[in-house]
Amino acid sequence: MQGMSIETYIHFVTGTSFPFLFLILVIVAEYIVRKRKGKTFSFFHVFSNFGVLFIGMTLFLLFNHFVLKREDVLAFTTEHSLFSFPVSWGYFFLWLIVFDFINYWTHVFYHKLNFFWMFHSVHHSDKDLCASTTIRVPVTASFFTVTSYAFLSFFGISIVLLPALAQTMFLQQILVHSFLFRGVLPSYVSLIFITPDIHALHHTEKYATRNYGFLFSIWDRLFKTAEIKEHTTEVFGVGSSQETNNPFSVHFRPIRTFFKRK
Repeated sequence: MQGMSIETYIHFVTGTSFPFLFLILVIVAEYIVRKRKGKTFSFFHVFSNFGVLFIGMTLFLLFNHFVLKREDVLAFTTEHSLFSFPVSWGYFFLWLIVFDFINYWTHVFYHKLNFFWMFHSVHHSDKDLCASTTIRVPVTASFFTVTSYAFLSFFGISIVLLPALAQTMFLQQILVHSFLFRGVLPSYVSLIFITPDIHALHHTEKYATRNYGFLFSIWDRLFKTAEIKEHTTEVFGVGSSQETNNPFSVHFRPIRTFFKRK
């Protein structure tokens, strides 16, 4: 990124409201596009997804305040880090690859292990795959972020870079979840990056166990979990077929179902 220092970029994605504003902008664009095409757009659905995020973050903050003490964890891993790497564009991209590799395997475990799927199914239960699906995440998402922060800081990544990595990934996730960008990118882009079409396949019942990557598609190719094809379906949602815009029901129904089965 010639002309922009890493410090300027970090401030841009972590010290401003740009990531949130970008999400709102894409949601508004989705509304305009659907209205022009004569299709319905449910703001109740969007508010529900924001509600799911709010519930998850509230639960995590309460647990963090009374039990976890996140700042103490990060302070410990930073103080006892094995290495010390400078803040630069080169190391930013290096750690972005590492962070994405961690994301890939965490995503695999979310799908393969029933206990973690109980939470992750909250994200996959969305039958209207769009930009707001990005924030339809359970409380475990915050735990994963903190765990990743602690792991990376222990190996020497600057604590300044950590939120920049997360926000960069968040911006990319908005793009791959929004229907505005499906069928737009040429197929060769998917040779390296996860595209909206690839990720849309992952949100269908048939291909839910394929395309686990977040940013790079190379992990799926390397570990034989890739499904690269043109997206042709609009049937999304894995798990319960019950339609609801109640964020409490969306968040806690999979947990209730899991323990009922047990």
